[in-house]
Amino acid sequence: MNKKEYYFCHSNYLKKPGTPAFLILLPLKKLLLIIPLICLLFFSWKNALATTQFDELDKPPEGAHKGQMLAGGFGSIGTPYGSIIDSEIKFLENNTYTFKDIDTTKKLMISHRSYSFGLFYEYMFFDFVGARTKLKSTYIIQKTMFGPDYKNWSGYLYHDYSFFIGPAFHLTERKRWDVVLTPVIGYSFINFEATPVLPQVDSTYPDATARGRKQSMTGMAYGAELSMVFYFTGGLFISFGVDWTLNSLNFNKNIVLNQTVNGNTVAYKGGSSDLHMVSFIFSVGYAFSN
Repeated sequence: MNKKEYYFCHSNYLKKPGTPAFLILLPLKKLLLIIPLICLLFFSWKNALATTQFDELDKPPEGAHKGQMLAGGFGSIGTPYGSIIDSEIKFLENNTYTFKDIDTTKKLMISHRSYSFGLFYEYMFFDFVGARTKLKSTYIIQKTMFGPDYKNWSGYLYHDYSFFIGPAFHLTERKRWDVVLTPVIGYSFINFEATPVLPQVDSTYPDATARGRKQSMTGMAYGAELSMVFYFTGGLFISFGVDWTLNSLNFNKNIVLNQTVNGNTVAYKGGSSDLHMVSFIFSVGYAFSN
């Protein structure tokens, strides 16, 4: 019997609301005097707020400059790569699945896609330079590729919560557009599950938790974002660009999986590894000054 082994490794290396009591106790005459006062205060506050918002929306774009603060949210979609992704593909590539209702057998092929979303905040201590923090959650989804006319399965290969911090370098000052480069370093809390689609496709394949298939870990993360930014009246801005992230996967124990495909025993042995993601990122936020 032939035996094939695929490895990924690195050397260093988921009562309804009622009337308030004080109003009930108030004499009727005092209550009648207070109600108009409350209404007057309410409408005065409402008019002042409307004026403030109107004035704020009339402000021209300030762009990036010293003392500027930028806060918002972002989302991204991308492609993961690295030795761990290669091991997933090689371990599954010789499997087949039979659609019994139509008596058709197809080769098992899989794809991986990463999705991220989060929040960010930046303060510019100097013209052209700021400090940025990011809170980020990332998912990597593994999906079968039997085609649009067949049933497909998907599962989460990877999920993390991360915190990043780093400098932000701006190309322009007080302009309606900008180019920003942001290298970051951070820390991630990770959940990982090897071959998440295989138990769905092959009911005889065991849930291999005992062999390290599902693990939780923490590790360092690194990244960089290069984005084009456009500022609008009232402080609104949008940006889009490219984001790269590197996560260090430090497994608590090596993953050891085996299966028999066409008479051959295929082994999946995994130690610590690096996982890369390259994504298109889109952000929207608000810029304001002291």
